[in-house]
Amino acid sequence: MSRIANAPVELPKGVEATLSAGSIAVKGSKGNLNLDLHEAVAVAQEGDLLKVSAKDGSREATAMAGTFRSLINNMVVGVNEGLRKNWNCRALDIAPGLKAIRSILRWAIRIRLITPSPRV
Repeated sequence: MSRIANAPVELPKGVEATLSAGSIAVKGSKGNLNLDLHEAVAVAQEGDLLKVSAKDGSREATAMAGTFRSLINNMVVGVNEGLRKNWNCRALDIAPGLKAIRSILRWAIRIRLITPSPRV
């Protein structure tokens, strides 16, 4: 079985999961999300835990079990915390990046991978 699928998804306080035939719905303070399950994946709810497993031992089923465990975990985080973006930008880190981008663009123009637009 997939190592990712082995870990259960914990439902935090205030998040509800509803399992129906072939789909899962997650409801929290930030909204509701629904997901249709793959036919090779089974989800079981045990208290505040969601356990994702493969229905058979095939390679595709184990891969899908890990994928759907990650998708369900992302749904739970989304309805509970929402989206957070952490931007970390320092002025000292920008200059080397711009030099690298300039050198890549010069190289691409030199080998005619891209053509510069004419100046108006």
